[in-house]
Amino acid sequence: MDGTRTFTLLKEAAHRLSIWDAQQREADENVIAGVRLLAEATVELARFRRLEELQAMLLEVTALVGAGVDAKEIEAKVAQALGMADDGGALETVGDIVRRPADAADTHDLLRQAARALSALHPSLSGDDAEAMRNAQLLAEAEPALSRFRELGKVHELLTEGTTMIEAGFDAKQVDATVERALERVGRIEEEIAAAIAKEVEALPASWVRGASP
Repeated sequence: MDGTRTFTLLKEAAHRLSIWDAQQREADENVIAGVRLLAEATVELARFRRLEELQAMLLEVTALVGAGVDAKEIEAKVAQALGMADDGGALETVGDIVRRPADAADTHDLLRQAARALSALHPSLSGDDAEAMRNAQLLAEAEPALSRFRELGKVHELLTEGTTMIEAGFDAKQVDATVERALERVGRIEEEIAAAIAKEVEALPASWVRGASP
């Protein structure tokens, strides 16, 4: 599920910053670890922001098609969206090594499919057309993960604020209050992820679920 790795990074960062030593401040090993974890999460969140921009562009193109805007204008927008969708695949290759898929790989793929569907969509087609409906479905499927990343972005902001306050010498109580707000968000996101995973398991064929009869 997209977002789980970023969530794990931020959850651990929040935990580390919740037990920091106010006497050592930024020299504390928990603060050092928290900063490192936040840096790793920053990379994944940057991917999310690019995907959110792509989603916004695809929604704009969809609206233009529905409004019957000039075909050339739509084609230019679609070409731009396709460029964004194909820019940087889900897999990262360094030399001959193919790295782990990005935490937003599935969402990236959904939006790439939506962009390609739009490129094949004729401006004269109605919103009830099968291709138009497929495009809308792809965008809808991508939304839960994008929403999850927005929440993770807010956690990242709070924890980054906390580390900045530590380095600036803020009172420990102020730092702890900020980290506590991040921990509350982490708890809510964890509940949402658990519910989403449970829903996915329910949708699996019975034979795929461990312990179920074939």
